Amino acid sequence: MPVDARRGVAADANVRVMSADPAVVSVADQDGGMRATLAFGSDGRLQSRIDDVGDHGSISEAVVEGGRLFTIASYEGGQGGSWERVVAFDLASGRELWREDVGNGTSGVDVLNVTDGRVTTVRTDWKYGDTLYVFDAATGDEDDDRAFRDHVVGYAGKLGDVLTHQDLVVAVRGSEGGGRPFSVYERW
Repeated sequence: MPVDARRGVAADANVRVMSADPAVVSVADQDGGMRATLAFGSDGRLQSRIDDVGDHGSISEAVVEGGRLFTIASYEGGQGGSWERVVAFDLASGRELWREDVGNGTSGVDVLNVTDGRVTTVRTDWKYGDTLYVFDAATGDEDDDRAFRDHVVGYAGKLGDVLTHQDLVVAVRGSEGGGRPFSVYERW
């Protein structure tokens, strides 16, 4: 069965397996064709398709957890510039479940973690400091929104990862400059 019967997928497209159960793949056609996340049912048939670009914005990061796709999507804000939001989709139907804005035109929201029913991300901003966001994975209700004076990332580079353990959030800097410094925060 083809990955997408409506539109063909180029042989040189990047396909990344995001989950085995449920079966979910991300497809990015290098020639500007299909960019989407596809979920398949237990019978191997296409169950839903979530385009990387749509009303929700342009998806840059995605995590599969509990039958849902949690994403970071950027969009053009009312004052210009790129803004970020966390968007959750149902993999069975492809329907958007909730969205919450987390970044403005000067911030970077690059990674997210979905564990124990919580969606966690950190907005980095070299000028104003960093902000921790935690949302309820089922409803999108905000569990935590705190600003920090220090900079998780420092003045150069992006956030490499956000890890969680119980009520701790570990923000790890990317590998620029050789080291991988990290900061640990406690969720409320």
